[in-house]
Amino acid sequence: MALAVFVSFDVVLKRCLMEYHSLGISPMMSFKERYEHIYQSNNEFIKDNQINIDPLPVDGDSRWGVSAVFRPKIPLEVWRDLDKLKPLLGENHFYYCDNNVHVTFRSLEAYRQTVYESDNLVKRYAEVLKTTFSDVGRMRISLRGIVGVKSGLILCGIPDFNIADLRQGFFERLQQSNLVTSGPETSISKLRNTCHASLSVFSSELDLPAESHEMLSNLRHKDYGEVDVTDIEIVSYRRTFDVINVQSLTKIDLS
Repeated sequence: MALAVFVSFDVVLKRCLMEYHSLGISPMMSFKERYEHIYQSNNEFIKDNQINIDPLPVDGDSRWGVSAVFRPKIPLEVWRDLDKLKPLLGENHFYYCDNNVHVTFRSLEAYRQTVYESDNLVKRYAEVLKTTFSDVGRMRISLRGIVGVKSGLILCGIPDFNIADLRQGFFERLQQSNLVTSGPETSISKLRNTCHASLSVFSSELDLPAESHEMLSNLRHKDYGEVDVTDIEIVSYRRTFDVINVQSLTKIDLS
């Protein structure tokens, strides 16, 4: 359940996913409208090669902290299209693969260089997660298109369950347990409002920006089918410019 490349839009894929509240994404928007807004907001950046490079995290950074993520099985067609994009974008960027791609449910805290499975906070997060998802039932995510943002690529996901209510309920339970301490989601207004998976993190300008833009335009509404969400993981990240490792700290069965 960890899809490993979450970046942002206005500054860096990961930062900007958190900042879209200020860029015109309303809670009243449908997921389709949110992704269209993201696409329109970043369309010319890709074409003009205006790329933001995500810096490596240090302790206390809001990016790449301990997170709760879904790691569904991503369809082969997604990886085929990503392979077609690589020669246009450039081979030197970081690209997610089947063992590290994920959809972030919530960023739980700021970056810590070393986090172990036995960590007391991880155990407490897991207890609250189990309560939050105790009666949810079957969950699926429809995958609808790939979008380029200033710091990478995202795979757009549309959940068939009320992820906003789950996120708010989880936040409120964490808050009651004094577990909302750091990271990008320290208030209700800062909760993430998409259900995407990162597919790449840019490490330089694009090799062929016009061609990349054209192909991404063709992939914007492509239907990649549905994936089942059967569990949720708490993970930590190990990040260099060419490697993003996702370490599973605990997994909770949701089926």
